[in-house]
Amino acid sequence: MKIDQNAKFYYKLGYAYYHLDEFDKANKVWKKADFGLYKARMEKFSAKYFCNVSHSYFKIYENDLAKQYAEKAGKVEKGNSTAYVLLAQIAKRNTEHSNTIANLKTAVEATNDRNKQLPLYVQLAELELSAQNYDNALAAVQEALKISPA
Repeated sequence: MKIDQNAKFYYKLGYAYYHLDEFDKANKVWKKADFGLYKARMEKFSAKYFCNVSHSYFKIYENDLAKQYAEKAGKVEKGNSTAYVLLAQIAKRNTEHSNTIANLKTAVEATNDRNKQLPLYVQLAELELSAQNYDNALAAVQEALKISPA
C-alpha cells in the first residue's frame, strides 16, 4: 500500500509540474511513479503520444491540429526529432504549390512516354491533395491508374 501511495504522490506532483509547463521536472518526478496504473496514465502526456496524435491528424490533412500536437511534443521532450520531422512535413504541405502543379501538368503534356508520365501523375496527385484540390487529385490518380492499373 505504501508503494502505491508514493506512486500516486509522484504522479500528482508530475501532473502539476506538467500543467505548469515544467516538462523536465514532470518527467523527472514521473520516473518515480513509472509503474502500474500510473505508467499508463503518464503515457498520454509523453512526446511519443503527442507525435502519434500529430501523425494521425497529418494523415487526414488536419494540418492545424497536427501542428499543434507536434509543437506540444517538441515542448514536452526537447530534441524529439520525430516532432520536428512532422513540423517540416506540415510546413511543406502548407506551402503554395500552384506553380509546381502548373509545371508538372506541363511536363505531363510534354512527354509522350507513358512510363515517364506515371511518376509525374503521382507527384501531381500528391500536390493537388496537399493543396486540398481533391477533384484534381482524383483526376491525376485516375490518369495514373490508366497507365498502371493497381
